[in-house]
Amino acid sequence: MYWLYSETMLERPKIAGNVATWNVGPLGYYGSREQIFSTLRIGLPVVFFQEVGFSSKYKRAVKRELQAAFPEYLVFTEVGGETLSDYHERRNQGRAYHIGVMTCIHKGAFKSAQRQAWHSTKERGALKYMRKGRILCVEALTMTGTKVRLVNLHQATSRDFPMQQTIWGMLAEGILNRPAIPALLAGDFNANAHNPREGHSISNARHMEAVDAAMQTFLQDTGGQLVSPSTPSRKHTTGGQAATLDHVMVWNAPNPIDSGITGWVGDSV
Repeated sequence: MYWLYSETMLERPKIAGNVATWNVGPLGYYGSREQIFSTLRIGLPVVFFQEVGFSSKYKRAVKRELQAAFPEYLVFTEVGGETLSDYHERRNQGRAYHIGVMTCIHKGAFKSAQRQAWHSTKERGALKYMRKGRILCVEALTMTGTKVRLVNLHQATSRDFPMQQTIWGMLAEGILNRPAIPALLAGDFNANAHNPREGHSISNARHMEAVDAAMQTFLQDTGGQLVSPSTPSRKHTTGGQAATLDHVMVWNAPNPIDSGITGWVGDSV
């Protein structure tokens, strides 16, 4: 997405790409802090994290720590109210935590940024679900004065396909209602693209095909461009399954890139 550098007037770091998205679960913020810090040190214009787990009472402390370590970034978080299991608590240095998403926006790339509503619907079931720290929308103003909508998504799992369809529909409504504004949607979509799924059972194949097709339908209906890693982003080391579930979608902006790089492979699908 080279257009973003021309809009933000930020010098490109010496890596390919300018946007990173990473589901850092299930270790939580404190278990993944080193990986989060190392990603932000690269200095990309926008970084999206999903499943950044921490207790809601630590929300301000986490934000203060990140902004002290990386004053060049604006940090936005959305944390849900559901506490995860004791297993995850033990792996998070004894801290109970909630699922959350976090978007980090470089001050050298954008003049300003503020949270925005990502929906205009009253579908209560979907809103209740996605308020559990699974989606965050920020509208940012580039150095050249262009508004850009940045949406961080941790989509519902493939087991909850009806909820996935509802969320795709709500996101499509938001995009189509503001067709002139450049938009970028990134995160863990829990749907496969670019590479074939590997190792999944034949009995579940039709369901997974429907899950993947729903994302493609959303993309076609909204006229977006898909950027997916050229290799799987999620693998199950014991079960042998692999899939590409982490993606970026772009609207109303030139984007000559159709594939990204998998810098870290998660151990689940």
